[in-house]
Amino acid sequence: ATTPVEIKSTPTAGTSKRFARADHAHPNTVDGLAIGTKSIPLVSKTVSYTPVVGDAAKCINTNATVIIPSGVFSAGDCLTIYNNSASTITITQGSGVTLRFAGTAATGDRSLLQYGVAMVLCVAANTFVISGGGLV
Repeated sequence: ATTPVEIKSTPTAGTSKRFARADHAHPNTVDGLAIGTKSIPLVSKTVSYTPVVGDAAKCINTNATVIIPSGVFSAGDCLTIYNNSASTITITQGSGVTLRFAGTAATGDRSLLQYGVAMVLCVAANTFVISGGGLV
């Protein structure tokens, strides 16, 4: 039997390039967003808008109705909606969509009060959960 050896040393950053590959580079973006991004790209709309798949992980900056569509988003996709107005806007549950109000059994359209922010998360095919400040 071999006796284990205790190594007493402090690890330090190395400078060896033994495993470096000149032909290998790590990506610095994922789906067009810089890795480590700490901001949400804004999509500004001034008329009723139905988000498209390219709006996932973005913020709809609007003063008009937003319609959550059927068959566009996949589980895990999310979008933020900012009501950039002094009036209430409606976030509409599209045909074939279930839009659940987070923390309740309620489904259906939601009102987003002036300057409110809502987050919409797709949790299953055509099923979404909505939460946020100024959401009723």
